[in-house]
Amino acid sequence: MDTYLYATADVNMREGYTTDSGVIKVVPYGTKLHVTGVIENWYRIDGEGMGYVFGKYLSAEEPVNQVASQSTAQSQAETSAQTGEKKTYEQTYNELIGWGFSPETAAELAEISTSGPEPPNSQLAMEGGNINIFLNK
Repeated sequence: MDTYLYATADVNMREGYTTDSGVIKVVPYGTKLHVTGVIENWYRIDGEGMGYVFGKYLSAEEPVNQVASQSTAQSQAETSAQTGEKKTYEQTYNELIGWGFSPETAAELAEISTSGPEPPNSQLAMEGGNINIFLNK
């Protein structure tokens, strides 16, 4: 086998093909990985070292270009903040994905910023690699 797949989440690359094997490193969401073999749904990854990633966290589909989406998401966040528009969970989630957050982290942050009986007027801002979430009640 000789192909490329993408990480669908922040995922552990392990020394062997079991969860009992040591973690070599965490592969960030969207990373393109060189796959050279598969054993029991564990994919052998070669490139920057060798390790195994479980197949559940890999996809042949390339993720959305996160850099291009970041400026669009920031513009939308600024417009929403200026107009006082309240964002839905889906809008907030998609904005966070556009900024490069993993699906799991985006889901958690979107839930926090839109939860409660009446969603707060939240503002998301990306500055110097940090995300700021302002929740106004």
